[in-house]
Amino acid sequence: MSTIFANMAVAGIIVFSTVSAGRMAYLCALRWQHLWRLLASLPLMALAAWLGLTALQYRQFTGLPSLWSVELYAWAMASAVYLGGLLCAKAFLARTSTETSDEPC
Repeated sequence: MSTIFANMAVAGIIVFSTVSAGRMAYLCALRWQHLWRLLASLPLMALAAWLGLTALQYRQFTGLPSLWSVELYAWAMASAVYLGGLLCAKAFLARTSTETSDEPC
């Protein structure tokens, strides 16, 4: 009984983190414009390509172990770190572009 609870807890954490990372990438891609939109949509494009390649791989080689949960969690964490870096870069560039060089130090 405890292993079922542990498996369900881990599955819940993986689903929550994957949905959260995907939602963050989707909302950033909707809100941002121009190059920032393209950069924000890269994790979603990577996920689509990864899902396609993984589906083909599992279709060709049926004896492979199922590591979907680990791979989804890794994508979610990498996507969150990438988007966090984009958010920091966008905020930094917006702050530096509003400052004028005419003001003394």
